[in-house]
Amino acid sequence: MKDKNRTVSQGLKKQEGVVTEFTEHLWYFLADHAVIYSKEDVRFIFKNGMEIQV
Repeated sequence: MKDKNRTVSQGLKKQEGVVTEFTEHLWYFLADHAVIYSKEDVRFIFKNGMEIQV
């Protein structure tokens, strides 16, 4: 997990300035995959292992 966080952190540091919008490039860099369990339960899993339900 530490290696994944380090990779994500290093990638974000390459961004110029403060990240003010979520660009397509940033999405592809951070997101690993999505899981759809149902219409009400969609989850995005990020490369550092973080999971969010939307």
